[in-house]
Amino acid sequence: MKRLTQLLLPSTTVVAITAGTAQAQLIDQYLPVNLPTYDSFEGVPVLARRRPEYESSGVRAGSFIIRPTAGTGIGYDSNILGTRPAIGSLLLSNGAAVQANSDWSRDQLGASLSVADTRYPDQPSQSFTNWTASTGGAIDVGRDRVALGYSHLYLHQLPTDLDAFGIREPTPYTLEDFRGDYTATFNRLIIRPALEYQTYRFGTVSGNLPGANTDDRNVISGALTASYQISEGRSALVVLRGGGTHYLSAPVGIPAADGTGYAILAGLDYAANAVIRYRALAGYQIRQFSNSQIPSHSAPIVEAGAVWQPTQLTTVTGTFSHRIEDTLSSGNVSVTYTQAHLVVDHEYLRNVLLQGGGDVLHADYQRGGSPQTKYRIGGSLTWLMNRNVSLVGSYYFTYGQTSKSSTVTQLFNLTGDYTRNVVLMALRFQL
Repeated sequence: MKRLTQLLLPSTTVVAITAGTAQAQLIDQYLPVNLPTYDSFEGVPVLARRRPEYESSGVRAGSFIIRPTAGTGIGYDSNILGTRPAIGSLLLSNGAAVQANSDWSRDQLGASLSVADTRYPDQPSQSFTNWTASTGGAIDVGRDRVALGYSHLYLHQLPTDLDAFGIREPTPYTLEDFRGDYTATFNRLIIRPALEYQTYRFGTVSGNLPGANTDDRNVISGALTASYQISEGRSALVVLRGGGTHYLSAPVGIPAADGTGYAILAGLDYAANAVIRYRALAGYQIRQFSNSQIPSHSAPIVEAGAVWQPTQLTTVTGTFSHRIEDTLSSGNVSVTYTQAHLVVDHEYLRNVLLQGGGDVLHADYQRGGSPQTKYRIGGSLTWLMNRNVSLVGSYYFTYGQTSKSSTVTQLFNLTGDYTRNVVLMALRFQL
């Protein structure tokens, strides 16, 4: 099944000058798009449509097309740490990326490299640089397809991320992601087994509060997706998932959270006309742990996404998910995430694009008694000046809340809630 979470935020392989709005746990936002095995949910919002008069042609190298991009931005972040009282700073954001894809009639091969640097001149200890490198390929075997992908991500857990208790400075971590899948087509039935292996390795920062730990781990997961075409544009889906997590270390006095997880989902993929497309899956998920001191964790699971086009100039994209994941913070073991996202894209002029929307993310931890909620709303205006240059202005307001009565809130002297305003003006360049 293609990942619905990639609708939520742009991949770093396309330079998007943002201001630390990412959630560290939602790792899919950093994985590449337009590479085999790293596909996104289908649908064509207004901002993603082709505009030949404003599209760069890229650089052709034999049978490959290379697309370099870069961007630079300046703005202001009113609350870098997500605390009260707020600590703000001027924001300088710079990035670059290059992506190369084959132009073959069959098979595919691609690679991407990106770097994004965020500077806070008034609070230099909060500055950080992320970078990613990815490659993917696919081979067509008759009507079937085999695909492999690999990504190396160097990222930072930020004080404003959910599941970042005690984090007071950007904390680096690396992720190695290996994945592969096989798509077998039998007339109306499509079977797709997939396997993924990830390794997380975390750094330490002296500025973090005592007890703010994250633990190295290895994660393996597999999925089996069956899709049956009921009629043109309508398919029924069944998804089976399973996997395990192995921690290489654990804090003193806290049992290691090694365990396995299973999930089953069923639903519908609907794309019968050009006005609306949606995919909705629902099922149940359970996690069991090797240490008897940790009780099993189970919950209903939902994944849904839709693209609605009320007019030729406007699209509305929405996603919703409810799922169990590993936490990044020591001691919490696992977390139930509930996430909703809505965005409206509008083509005001052929080269002036508007976007507005918001999202809600709620985290309920298995142990630690510290539910967190984050609300974000805002928008952007994009002016496509020509094929190579665009100007983007954006503003986002965030309200974050952590249960004031929780043990974790008291332990790390958290304020319980905060507000944050981020405004940014950026120039983007592409060849």
